Amino acid sequence: MKTQIRAAALFCLLSLAFALSQEKRMQNLSVAPDTKVFGLQIGAELNLPECERMKLSKNSFIYRSNDRLWCYERLDKGKDGTPVVNETIEIKFPFGDRPQIVSGFSLLGQVMDGKLEGIGFNTLGLTNADDVLQKLTEKYGKPSSSAPYEVQNRMGAKFTSVLAVWNFSNLVVAFNGVSNSLDSGLVTVDTPRCKAAREQKLKELTGGRPL
Repeated sequence: MKTQIRAAALFCLLSLAFALSQEKRMQNLSVAPDTKVFGLQIGAELNLPECERMKLSKNSFIYRSNDRLWCYERLDKGKDGTPVVNETIEIKFPFGDRPQIVSGFSLLGQVMDGKLEGIGFNTLGLTNADDVLQKLTEKYGKPSSSAPYEVQNRMGAKFTSVLAVWNFSNLVVAFNGVSNSLDSGLVTVDTPRCKAAREQKLKELTGGRPL
């Protein structure tokens, strides 16, 4: 869980720096051929139940293990019983229903004004980077921009990964083959509104200084 959040934060810095360099190319963009991610509609009202809670005491609870349906868990457990309006949630799925290219058993969803505006998920890093890139290309077409880069393990062995971005008028898709370790990559699928929010967050983190 913490690893996923750290990976997401790192990927924000990498993907946004890469995407921002492509601003001049973002004229007359086409519409994304598909705005669903694993059946979840990006840009629409959040249409998932909250995962089942198990109360521990008057003011605390945990979420039960889930093997029945897709549902969400709140990262801010202090928001008990209130609608999800503007927050990051963890989307859980049954053990037997894990999408092939996803590492772990959850996605991170960004909700804005009650709508699911963005989704991020971990991949298996170098292990399935080629497969992930192929599947994203099959779904969204050739990347708007793609750049290989070199990574290495602790023994000094070098490998090639890729950072790819698909820009559409209604969606921005980014894939980093390796994020915080060689066995972890990251995919984000955002509406322009969510992308703009990520950019604003990046400015706040960097104090408005150029990268």
